[in-house]
Order: sequence, then structure tokens, then C-alpha cells
Amino acid sequence: MWNCLVYGHARRGDEQYLFRFLPDGRADVSPPRRDGFRIWSRLSDWRERRGRLSFSDTRLGREYEADLRRMTLGGRWTSPSGGGGWWCVQLSDTVEDDINVERTQTYDLMPPLLANRMATPNYPIRAIREAREGRAVVCFLVDNSGAIFDPHIVELTDEIFRATTLWAIDRSHYIGWDKQDIVRPGCRSFIYELDPIF
Repeated sequence: MWNCLVYGHARRGDEQYLFRFLPDGRADVSPPRRDGFRIWSRLSDWRERRGRLSFSDTRLGREYEADLRRMTLGGRWTSPSGGGGWWCVQLSDTVEDDINVERTQTYDLMPPLLANRMATPNYPIRAIREAREGRAVVCFLVDNSGAIFDPHIVELTDEIFRATTLWAIDRSHYIGWDKQDIVRPGCRSFIYELDPIF
């Protein structure tokens, strides 16, 4: 298991994640611990070829690559809207109180998601110039404080809308609830349409 700093995103800034690469080829990611437990989400399977490790994060549209001949784990990441780097420190393989998102039971009694602050994405200038329209659907998890984390784009008609959609999710927030062990999923959709000119 690796404690990693992912850097280079113009709006998100430095991001901290835990990555784990299992012997069966599976790669998982987790944000920092929240309320005493850790939630793991699936990434693509990891691949090693000629001393290079590679895997993908489809939630954020990123492709990760590392040179395994270096003393530390890290390298570069790329996405359709940019790129950056990542650097990791190895941790113990023993992890307590983990939850795999695919099997978690914390969604049984879900509190309602009530908006506290919903950001609206800016229409990309390039999309306006090229008269491009589209739709994006992003799903995520919400903790008891109402904070959104682990966004995952599940539908995207055009890559040009990825960055602005994630920007809006980063700046949105829900009203929290009392039970600290409840983490619930949510989704939002964004329609990108241009006003007709008469």
C-alpha cells in the first residue's frame, strides 16, 4: 500500500490518495481516512511491462505511469485536460476498518441528500467557439459532514466537459447528518446546451 501525492491539476491542487496494487492485478484507490474507516474504489487493473507500471483512473480520466527502476514509486499522469505527476511512500500492508465500495453495507438507511451549495459549471470557451453541446453524469460519495468525495464520471458525451464538471462537483456541498458511519452515494447530471441565436 502506498501513500501518494498527486500534483499538477490546475484547479484541484495537490491531492492525497492511497493506492494499493494487489497480486491478482487489481488496483484500488482510497481518499484519506474519514471517521475511522477507509473506502476503496476500483481502478483499472495494473500492468507491468519493461520496468514500467501503468494503470487508469476512469473516474477522473487519468492514465498513470511509473518507472519501476527508480528508488521510489511515482511518475507522471495524463488526462485529456492536462497532466502532472505523482509520488508515493510505501506503508504497511495491514489496513484496519477498510470498506470496499462494491460491498459496503453503510448505505442501508440513507439520509436524504439536501443541497447546501450546488456549483454550476462554466461553459468551456472552446466548446462555445466550436458550438459543442453535451451531457455529463457524475456519481460520488457524501460523508456525514456533507462533503463530496471520490467523484466518478459515469457518462460523458464529450471530453471537453470533463474538467468543468469536476470543478462544479469540487465546489458543491450537501447538508450533513448525525450518524457518522453513514456514507451515501449520490449523482448529478449536467446538460451543456447553447442558447439558440434568433
